[in-house]
Amino acid sequence: MKTRIGLITFLVVIGLTATSLLSLIGCGSSSTVAPSQSGPTYPLEINLVDKAGQYTLDSRGQLKSTVQLSSADGRIGVFMYSGTKVLDKNSQPLQNIKATVDYQPPLLPENTDIIGLVYDLTPVGAQFSPAFQITVTYSPEELPAGASEADLYVASYQNGEWNTIRYKKVDTANHKITTTIDRGSKIAVLLPLQEQTASTPVATPSAPANPNAIKVVVAGYMSHGPLKPTVDAIKGVLAKYGDKVAVTWVDLGTKDGAAYFKQNGLSAHMNVIINGSYTYEVNGKKVTFQWFEGQQWTKADLDAVLSNLVSKQ
Repeated sequence: MKTRIGLITFLVVIGLTATSLLSLIGCGSSSTVAPSQSGPTYPLEINLVDKAGQYTLDSRGQLKSTVQLSSADGRIGVFMYSGTKVLDKNSQPLQNIKATVDYQPPLLPENTDIIGLVYDLTPVGAQFSPAFQITVTYSPEELPAGASEADLYVASYQNGEWNTIRYKKVDTANHKITTTIDRGSKIAVLLPLQEQTASTPVATPSAPANPNAIKVVVAGYMSHGPLKPTVDAIKGVLAKYGDKVAVTWVDLGTKDGAAYFKQNGLSAHMNVIINGSYTYEVNGKKVTFQWFEGQQWTKADLDAVLSNLVSKQ
């Protein structure tokens, strides 16, 4: 009888021990923690013209939060979802993204006009996956008469050429257009123009032709909104000299104008060429009459050059 009780006790103890061991093994298994996926993080600064935001990327270059940022003037904004990969050209987490205004953009595709500003999104080679949203505002006053806001689209400039971005959303109520981009590039809001078949530009002096007149060629986008103040400034100065200047107006927005630019190696969107040159010395400094008045040249500079040449006639 004692032997049977002892055997039963032994088996019970063995059973408890096995159960305890299995329990310990089970507890050990359930407390095992998977390797951490967080890893190091990297700071990312996004600067839109004059306003910056600070964000964080994980070890794979993915945003740890959503990005919604606009420039101080509200003319350009970006939106990126949390988890978007933001990488440099070597597929490493990017440190900064910068959007600046390009005041000397490349020539446009034929029969198009820029509406608003051109932005340069750098660095070149930056990659975004998925593509993020970028919104640009425009002024309807810049559109030529009869043009429709619905025809606006966004193009990116890469590898020496403009390419239309397929996705667009035009908000005509707030005058904004949204698209998506997946890499660093120049971007611009463009408007297709009806093909113009004007004949080769002809000299159009503001007064009867004068054989001794100073020859002036004004070549550029004549109807482009941002350049209108420059065109007006040029016209204002030329009007002072009457038949002492013979002016040829070359509109880059025309087929013949584009051909003229190509033949003469011009790339600036506005050029004032006086007796075959657009570079003159004014008050001891070299002045180049290209691009916007008020930047690298002024109407006072143009007036000074023409006054000097006319005085020598």
